[in-house]
Amino acid sequence: LNSNIQKIENITKIPFSTNRINIYLVEALSQEYGKIGGEPLINGIAVGRIKDLEVLKMVITHELVHLNLMNRIINLLPEKYRKEEHQINEAITDLIARRVLNLSFSKEELMKNPYIEIFQPFFQNVSEIKNLEKILKILEEKNKRTKLQFFEKR
Repeated sequence: LNSNIQKIENITKIPFSTNRINIYLVEALSQEYGKIGGEPLINGIAVGRIKDLEVLKMVITHELVHLNLMNRIINLLPEKYRKEEHQINEAITDLIARRVLNLSFSKEELMKNPYIEIFQPFFQNVSEIKNLEKILKILEEKNKRTKLQFFEKR
């Protein structure tokens, strides 16, 4: 985890606010309840019990990215994207987590969130994010065309 934490900081250029990150096991987020999940908290992250260690690693890394970014993406979003702030935030978080773990997306995962496809080229071309606003400018440049094509395909 320490190496993943360092990779997250290297990519986002945002240091974690604490040297100690607590990971809480929360029964309600466990796989047995039909949900594989986690949540960022003020002093750490909460994750459920997950049997597959690779999936658990992904969930923990994803939540660590949320903890590192907190609400920075949502706070920077232009007003016209507020209705889609959750999808945008999740897409950027997923892209950073996948970059940290060196994982790609399946076609099904790309279809679930059109913003992953919109932001993906940016993450393939940079090793660090010097300015979160730069990512969100992609929405102005590409969102209209790409999102319309995405919804027309469905």
